[in-house]
Amino acid sequence: MIIQILLFICASHAVHGLEHCLQCSAVTDISTCQTVTCGANEVCFVERFVNGHAENLYTLGCRSKTAIACLVTPHSVGRRSGGQCGACCTGRNCQQKLCGLSGNDTTLSCRYCNYLVPGLSSCPTHTTCDPTEACKTAIHVIGGVIRYEYGCEQKHLCAAFLSSDIRNFNNERVTICSACCVTNNCNENDDCYTLHHSMTQDMFTSTPGY
Repeated sequence: MIIQILLFICASHAVHGLEHCLQCSAVTDISTCQTVTCGANEVCFVERFVNGHAENLYTLGCRSKTAIACLVTPHSVGRRSGGQCGACCTGRNCQQKLCGLSGNDTTLSCRYCNYLVPGLSSCPTHTTCDPTEACKTAIHVIGGVIRYEYGCEQKHLCAAFLSSDIRNFNNERVTICSACCVTNNCNENDDCYTLHHSMTQDMFTSTPGY
């Protein structure tokens, strides 16, 4: 009888030490996820990728504690690199603080299209940038036609825009303005020149604001 009690206590402690994680696949809303109990050598994970409609999709669940398992999995390859995110965590509700989910104060929502457009109205979608990125807008001239770019950009590249707003890509395309900003959806509120004029070096070395 004593042995059975000890076995029960040990089993209870083992279960108590396991991670309880949300689990679902390729969803836009994690409220549809179910809670599962992970294995002894597993932690919670979140993966974000952007589908063909520029929507953020999330996959959550349990993964091995090895670091390589926390990287973005192969099925995300080929999608916009800036929209990908893979991270692991432990603790109560820890997944809700990863990859741009609610509770994460280090990511931005930005207007985004994976192609150049004739104007803002032609780019109705948004994406969540990575913590190392800022919102971006740019104006290109291609064969005498003006086209606009909306999306995310690495902060160190944004800082480089401060030195020049004209860059030649090739004989067919000239960029006449590139600008970044660090508040939610800020690349849809002002034109490129206004944003470029308001840029400072400090914007790309501090936490984005809201």
